[in-house]
Amino acid sequence: SRSRGSGRRRGPRPDPLLLERYEALRQWRKGVARREGVESDIVLPREVLWQIAREAPTTPEALRRLMGPLEGRFRTYGSEILKIVASYAPTR
Repeated sequence: SRSRGSGRRRGPRPDPLLLERYEALRQWRKGVARREGVESDIVLPREVLWQIAREAPTTPEALRRLMGPLEGRFRTYGSEILKIVASYAPTR
């Protein structure tokens, strides 16, 4: 059959929960940036936001590890980020 090449996508389709989690984090970051009068990437770089959305850390230690050298931002925003991530945790 010739259907082999039709409808192919690049890579697997992302998990809808991951996309919701990322979007919630992105909206939060946008609000913080607006409130503080800075660019969104100053609050948290996009790569870090994606990493947090993908890994979905549940403890401060796990989040601190993902945020790496952004210790100050971890101290400032860590609890808010963990709350957002927790609200998009998979139900098991």
